[in-house]
Amino acid sequence: MANSSGINGQMVLDGRWTPSMIEKLNVVKSEWSNWYYYIILEDFVSEDQPLPFTANGNWRFDATLDKLNDWTLGTNRNEIMIAYTLLCNEMLSDVDEFNISNARMLLSFVEEEGGCMLLREATAEILCSASQGLYGIITSSVEFEYTKENLVKLGFCNSIDGIDWI
Repeated sequence: MANSSGINGQMVLDGRWTPSMIEKLNVVKSEWSNWYYYIILEDFVSEDQPLPFTANGNWRFDATLDKLNDWTLGTNRNEIMIAYTLLCNEMLSDVDEFNISNARMLLSFVEEEGGCMLLREATAEILCSASQGLYGIITSSVEFEYTKENLVKLGFCNSIDGIDWI
């Protein structure tokens, strides 16, 4: 598929996460694997447990992070809608001076998109605000030249001589 992006990374919960919030997040994130950008992420058990994740989809991951609210609300599954509303309400019970939740999800990942010759390491945050619901932003990004050596270095393949994808 042209412009197909692949991601490997980890996600960790930051800030005050109650067991109730984690339970609702696990319900909501089950919908994330049904989007155009397929995200595979196990269930969170506690806020100090980093979870590895993989994702595949079209174009760059930035667009998926930006549209978390729209795509989650686009579900036709009632249990997702209820959990999402309750999760956002709980997250917004503790906000900073900009009315953004102090509870957030931190992501670190590597991304490969051969159609655009994109190869990068990045970090992102998933936040919640009353006006936007859940949304994500890239907080740092370092791009690399799209070479076999860098594909190996960033863990997308395991051989410089041949492209043996991991």
